[in-house]
Amino acid sequence: MCESPAIKGRTGWRGGLELPSRTIQRSDEKWVDLTHPFSTSVPRSAMFPPPKFSYFAQMPERPLNVTHMETIVHMGTHVDAPRHFYDDGPGMDEIPLERMTGEGVVIRLEKAVNEEIGVDDLAAAKPKIEPGDIVAIDTGWSGRWGTPEWNRHPYLSLEAAQWLVDQKIKLVALDTATPDLPYDLRPKDFQFPVHCLLLKDGVLISEQIANLHKLAGQRVEFLFCPLSIEGCDGAPARVLARASFLSQRGAANTFITLWTAPQALACESAARPSCASTLQPRTLMIFPEPSRPFTIHVTRLHHSVPSTTALKRCMICWQGCLLAFLTFMSTCRDCTMRMRQWWPNS
Repeated sequence: MCESPAIKGRTGWRGGLELPSRTIQRSDEKWVDLTHPFSTSVPRSAMFPPPKFSYFAQMPERPLNVTHMETIVHMGTHVDAPRHFYDDGPGMDEIPLERMTGEGVVIRLEKAVNEEIGVDDLAAAKPKIEPGDIVAIDTGWSGRWGTPEWNRHPYLSLEAAQWLVDQKIKLVALDTATPDLPYDLRPKDFQFPVHCLLLKDGVLISEQIANLHKLAGQRVEFLFCPLSIEGCDGAPARVLARASFLSQRGAANTFITLWTAPQALACESAARPSCASTLQPRTLMIFPEPSRPFTIHVTRLHHSVPSTTALKRCMICWQGCLLAFLTFMSTCRDCTMRMRQWWPNS
């Protein structure tokens, strides 16, 4: 599991897990800051002293302000590198950016003081955890900083940590001080087995995340931006996330049933239908393009896809010829796998 480090330090880092190829349809949602402001009162583990700040130079005596900071790197919102527990693991500056950015989930787990998070909790969580995800666990504990309960937080069981490794996630983030046992429950010579298990296979750890409640229960896009400190075992980080737009891998999608005149997909200029009885239903899946808000990509479900030209004409006729009824549902796996077509704008 996690051997006691020898005189030369623990080794045995096995490298990062091979991750699936992922494509995200970018969102235009606002970014949510998941970072605790860095200060002398920043949330931290009970074993660490607070950071210290002083002025190297200060106005008005000097023409500028220059702050000196003394801190442990595992302070406040931060990311652990494999070097944290493995001397042969990569330091903070060696971790590829794609391991700290991308799609993932924010799952809400209601847990009590010193309560274990088990495999069943993770397997049943919504949204479903998928290979290649970043997984953020919202226990609500960030709001308990400064109270006696802060260091009596929920924690991952070893089986739950192994389950996350088996799912091939790339990073797990928590709003607690650590995924390991709370400070007061640790036996003598505690070896941080959850840290060791995750980091050994390159699953990064981010601790003391803030504001997860704002995105709980959603699939999101993450940016973990730790300082690139050469050879370092971790670093303070600015962490951002925003609700993800419809993923190309089967997240809940938006459907529109379009009632069109028969000529709407065939004629350059279709006349407005005189009554609803002349309309024909066509079920289409739409993907708005955030960078071009007036562009809509369309594919048909379970049918041969109409031509690009016909689709363009259909969208041009949107205001004049179409009566739309908007419904929301999840894609069936067949549609998700079969319809991966994006149409050009010109």
